[in-house]
Amino acid sequence: MKLLQALMHLLKKFGIKANKIELSANDILNLLAGNEINLGSKKITIKSDNFSVDANGKMTCNSANITGGKINVIGPEAGRETIKISNSSHPDEYTSLMPIGLISTGTEGTVSITCAGNVPGSSSISLRDKYGYMHLSPHYIESQYLFDNQITSMAPNLRIDSGGEFKRSTNTSSKRYKTDIKDIEKDELDVHKLYNLPVRQFKYKTNYFKNTKDPRYNKELIGFIAEEVAEIYPIAADYEKDKNGKEVIENWNERYIIPPMLKLIQELHSDIEQLKNELKEIKESRN
Repeated sequence: MKLLQALMHLLKKFGIKANKIELSANDILNLLAGNEINLGSKKITIKSDNFSVDANGKMTCNSANITGGKINVIGPEAGRETIKISNSSHPDEYTSLMPIGLISTGTEGTVSITCAGNVPGSSSISLRDKYGYMHLSPHYIESQYLFDNQITSMAPNLRIDSGGEFKRSTNTSSKRYKTDIKDIEKDELDVHKLYNLPVRQFKYKTNYFKNTKDPRYNKELIGFIAEEVAEIYPIAADYEKDKNGKEVIENWNERYIIPPMLKLIQELHSDIEQLKNELKEIKESRN
């Protein structure tokens, strides 16, 4: 009787309260001696209405409050320790915490954060919902609406080059970043070549221009053909690599078309002014 009373006092001291605790004689002696008890190897079970530990060491409780302490979780595989939080009414929705990251799922989507430490390129953030996904890593950004995007006739302010890098669609025009500034000398930059550049009427193929909400969808358009720009004024042609890694002409760059056009307009304006002056002189001489 004294032994039982001592055991109950010891259990209260450790904060263990339960309707039933199954312990062997050796377990009781170890408790009384202040020794540790391995729940897994000893096959000890602790059961109560709100808390239980089974023979394999699995703990179940309705709620837990931890103040001024910490939780150490050691898994069977290095780096794979996991704390999983879920709701009984929605068991498929959960948040899982691991040393290498976090995964959280729900009806509206999934958030995944992976920090792989010294493994190059393995750290990432993934966001997913019923409309699509986005994946970010140190090496690239992938989005369902960037990867499977729709073509638009509007001018972009962001582009992705053939190397997969995000870049501004314009580069700076400040003289702070330029050298060898002078009038046009090189034959390949001769603005008069633009007189030979055809201006075409065309329509985009419907299997390419799929954005039916675009105001210019399936409309007759006016513009240049990139291949013709590359042939007549090569500096204004933009290239990208196709799926086979071959460099192909993709577009024409307005930054290298508009300045030559303005130069031609300036020359024409100068010619017009000269003709006007000559005409004025002729009129005055007749008077």
